Amino acid sequence: EEEELVVVMQRVAFMKMHKPEFEISRSAMRSLKEGIASWGEVKVQSIRGAVNA
Repeated sequence: EEEELVVVMQRVAFMKMHKPEFEISRSAMRSLKEGIASWGEVKVQSIRGAVNA
């Protein structure tokens, strides 16, 4: 009987952004935060691709 391979993935992220000394709009800060956070999803998709290959 063949054993079933079970893969469990968990992801936890913490990000703290400090307000810079130079002027930056709230929308620019929000875009930066969203862009940084999206890299976590890129990593998860890469792992899924490797597992499903």
